[in-house]
Amino acid sequence: MNNISILQPYITNGQYLIYIKDLAEIINTKPQTIRKWICKDRLPSGLVKPNKLGNRHVWSVYDVEDYLHSIRNKNLFN
Repeated sequence: MNNISILQPYITNGQYLIYIKDLAEIINTKPQTIRKWICKDRLPSGLVKPNKLGNRHVWSVYDVEDYLHSIRNKNLFN
């Protein structure tokens, strides 16, 4: 894992799950947008489908980190 990571505070606090609200903040979008993506099965390329924890959607912090790396790499090569 990258030492300089936006997700490091989650890992440091023992939070290995990212909720919609957190993901929205990380990728600078609104939670409603992410909910719409999930509902319409139109998540951005590279973002895995979330798991369900009760009635909430969650992502592994590692899956989100992989997604962020894929965005960064995509932007570097475009």
